Amino acid sequence: MTIEERLEKIEKKVKRNNLILLAVVLLAVLAMTVGANSHKKVIEASAFNLIDENGKIRARLCMLKEGPVLRLYDEYENPRAAMGVAKEGPVLSLADEKGEVRAGLNASKRGPALGLYDENGKIRAILGRNKVTTPDGKVISYPESSLLMFDPNERVIWVAP
Repeated sequence: MTIEERLEKIEKKVKRNNLILLAVVLLAVLAMTVGANSHKKVIEASAFNLIDENGKIRARLCMLKEGPVLRLYDEYENPRAAMGVAKEGPVLSLADEKGEVRAGLNASKRGPALGLYDENGKIRAILGRNKVTTPDGKVISYPESSLLMFDPNERVIWVAP
């Protein structure tokens, strides 16, 4: 093999390697561009409904005046659970089959509190910081470590501590 033939063979290899390198660089740039654009895809709406196979709403994510809310519904479209964020802080509520809130949890600026309600929607127990107004109009504040029990008329019947 002559020097010219060897030189021609090397030049072909260099040309082929340059084309391969160019293709790899172009693919890398394309991959980075597609990857960067896929993170910028945004779906915007004021509400999203999750529908079951019967066309009934089972979940709803929406914006209210107070803030975002996620509501979960049973098979009869009764609201059973809700989670949201209001100005005071996050709130979680659980409802019975009639849609009556039976338990509520919040973490407001004043502190966390868990409330349990009867079938008529009346408060029956609170764990956490709370203020109660007595029948004579006196306001009593209880710390975060408090547990209060109420009668059906929402009068305090037991407190600890």
